[in-house]
Amino acid sequence: WYRIPGYKPSIAHRLFEVEGKSMEPNIFPGDILICQEQKEYKKILDGSVVLIVTKKAILVKRVKLSGDPNVFLFENDNPDETEVLELKKMR
Repeated sequence: WYRIPGYKPSIAHRLFEVEGKSMEPNIFPGDILICQEQKEYKKILDGSVVLIVTKKAILVKRVKLSGDPNVFLFENDNPDETEVLELKKMR
């Protein structure tokens, strides 16, 4: 075990190591993201970096809020990685 300066873990915090180049030049492979679970969609800010956990993958993306409060767009920072993910809020 080791301590990361400034990191005060709680049950809602997780550390993830980034793989892939989808977020370069801002986040690089090997960087560590400290994430906090957010269940209140209204608190997610436009332009925030988010970690999306699905059954198939863990993705790092940047949020782009759409005009529809039930739809979130997620983009890569790397212009060479053109994947855009759209998720609809589920009740």
